[in-house]
Amino acid sequence: MQEPMPHRGNLILTFGFLGFITLGILGAIAWYWATRDIALMNMGVMDARGMDKAVYGRILGIVSSLGWAAVILIYIFAKGLAMDAA
Repeated sequence: MQEPMPHRGNLILTFGFLGFITLGILGAIAWYWATRDIALMNMGVMDARGMDKAVYGRILGIVSSLGWAAVILIYIFAKGLAMDAA
C-alpha cells in the first residue's frame, strides 16, 4: 500500500482568505485546488486529514471570487450609467 499524498488544506484555506484582498484571484486558485484535492481525498489518494480545511477554503474561494466578480460588474455597470447621464 502506497502512502497517500500530503494534503494542502492549510494552503487552500490561506488562499481562500487572501482571495478577499487580491480581487478574488487567490480565491479562484483556492476554489480550483480544493475541488481537485477533495476529489483526491475521496478516492483515497490524498491524506484526508485536510478535508475540513479544503472544504472551508473552497467556500471562501467561491465567495471571494464571485463577490469580487459582482463588485467589478456593478462598478462597470455604474460607470456606464454615469457616462450615459453625462
